[in-house]
Amino acid sequence: MLNCKYTNRIAKCLICQISVETTNEQKEITDHVFICEETEVPCDSCEEKVKRKFILDHKNKDCEYQKMTCDFCKNIVLRIDLPSHLRQLCRPSFMGVIDREYGREIRDLKESFSKGIEQLNKSIQKLKLRYFWEEIKNLSVNDNLLQSKELVEEIFQIKWNKDDTSILNLSQKTIKIWNVETMECLKTFERENDSFQCVIQIKSDSDDNIIAVGTGIKYQIILYNIETGLIFKTLSKHFDAVVYLCQIKWNRDKSTLASGSKDSTIKIWNINLMHCMFTLTGHSSSVHSLIHIKSNLEGETILISRGDDKEIKVWDIEKRKCRYTLKGYKAPLSCHLLLKSDKNLVSLASGYNDGFIAIWNLLNGRCLKIFQAHYSVVHAIIQMKTNKNEFTIVSASEDKTIKLWNGETAELIKVLNVQSTVNRLIQLKFKLDDRLILSANYDGNINIWNFETREKIAALNQHNKSLNSIIQMKLKNDALCLISAGSDKKVIIWGKIKNL
Repeated sequence: MLNCKYTNRIAKCLICQISVETTNEQKEITDHVFICEETEVPCDSCEEKVKRKFILDHKNKDCEYQKMTCDFCKNIVLRIDLPSHLRQLCRPSFMGVIDREYGREIRDLKESFSKGIEQLNKSIQKLKLRYFWEEIKNLSVNDNLLQSKELVEEIFQIKWNKDDTSILNLSQKTIKIWNVETMECLKTFERENDSFQCVIQIKSDSDDNIIAVGTGIKYQIILYNIETGLIFKTLSKHFDAVVYLCQIKWNRDKSTLASGSKDSTIKIWNINLMHCMFTLTGHSSSVHSLIHIKSNLEGETILISRGDDKEIKVWDIEKRKCRYTLKGYKAPLSCHLLLKSDKNLVSLASGYNDGFIAIWNLLNGRCLKIFQAHYSVVHAIIQMKTNKNEFTIVSASEDKTIKLWNGETAELIKVLNVQSTVNRLIQLKFKLDDRLILSANYDGNINIWNFETREKIAALNQHNKSLNSIIQMKLKNDALCLISAGSDKKVIIWGKIKNL
């Protein structure tokens, strides 16, 4: 029995003095040593020997070389270096201590400072606005006058040789290009035994030095090279005066031109090939307005036309046919405006002689909304774009009012009572104040209004007859100026305003 290897024996651990039941091979006592809590084991970090039962406490609390993660900056540091790290290197920890000790005072100071800065910015903004409005009020004092021997029908900005400071004015006998900065006439175009009716600048990827002119006696479209002043192409197919031109940019060809004529037709031209591609018929009288839009819906190319027959037609250029005639209201049409164009909606506003305004969806020809905006003829409609991205429209009428509307709901927002009949409206594009509206009266007076406060900012009274054209123009130094042409044969370049 004493020599049987399966006989159990009781052995005592020499370290912890615990009795262990074992066999002759002493296997159990050896295994016990590896788990014995009294056995000294070396620390992985500092190599100091510590009893196994205390090793975790040693690592968590006592071992100076144990790696730790800083609670503030999340960097790995040794425990022995942590105090100096927190005192000198760890900025978040320093800011945390400051926040704990002085957090309330700092937050109060920050709030007070923020309010002070906000108040200061408001004061600066008010001073800028006051200075800005003073500049506008002094426009009539700092004007420059171009006296024309002929009645100027139209004026617009052109880009010539990468220079944006040129304007083009159109009269029946001459076309002149002026440099606004130097007041110098750069080019003059004349045509014997003919009259100029309309003009546009043809814009392409390669050459912007081309203007197209519609004539009223020979019924032609003449293409001039601005640089040389020479005619290089003439298009002849109409049977009456060409009164409106519009460039069409579609996938097929960018060198496409649409022309509206008193012969009641619309012709689509390929400028490079010098031929009429096709003719659109449907109006019963002169076509005097064309608008080209590129619909995002199925890539359609749409042309909108308005004629003296008081009809607005929507044409599909690709299919060469009229898609819709905007009908549903019998009063005579007085004005129209293309509104927003996006993926889901292309809309147009039309004003009528009885004071109503209609909003149309051009993608399906349906009338979205019709409402009585005024009590007399609607002479002008514009879309007002502000920093708030609201869809608003402004209308002017024979009833001597200017009104601001919500374009979605037709809700009246504001009303301006003016002393004269307004026939033109422009939103002035200033960075500092986008609430300014310019109105031009039939008597030639020009007024600038702040729609937010209903205040008249300036009155520009240099014209003594109605205006034929007025534009705002951006100059090289980011300043803006106004240019007006009236029936009194005056072209006035009003003083430059810094676009703050």
